[in-house]
Amino acid sequence: LAAEPRFSLYSLDDIIVESAGMSIPRMVENFGWAHFREVEFEVCKRVAQLCDRGWCLIDAGGGVVVDLDEQGDETYSQRKVDTLKRNGLGKIVYLRRDVEYLVTRTSGDRNRPSLSQVRSFEQVMCARSPWYERAADYVVDATGGSIEKEVKNKQEIKREVLRYFYKVTGEDPTDEQYK
Repeated sequence: LAAEPRFSLYSLDDIIVESAGMSIPRMVENFGWAHFREVEFEVCKRVAQLCDRGWCLIDAGGGVVVDLDEQGDETYSQRKVDTLKRNGLGKIVYLRRDVEYLVTRTSGDRNRPSLSQVRSFEQVMCARSPWYERAADYVVDATGGSIEKEVKNKQEIKREVLRYFYKVTGEDPTDEQYK
């Protein structure tokens, strides 16, 4: 989708790293998850304002639906979801993937801090799943397996998301394949 000429692309994680001057794992290690979630919220607000200028695509990452409660446990982040939806102007598309596929894609990535000291990645994703569904205006079902060839490819996902976008906005597609 980032190659679609009408869209400006914003990656929340990239903007967070640039703003903080350090990697996300280092930020979490030095300041904790609560600090990271606050920085993430501030970046959500900043990017939402940039999107008021026109078409944009925000790569929000899997934790954007998360805040922390007083005990430090993950909870649904209504404030970040509301910020990204921008009073109905923004749409959240949830790319649903099998947890096994996500494990394959993320294991060994040094740019991803451990999500929990006590729960497995699978447990965290299972707990977050209803939050993703709740936040989503549209769900792309890209499940189907743990390896790349078994799931929807990027072009299939792009076509589906753009068809949804053009349908809800009433905009004319620039390419016949999205009609």
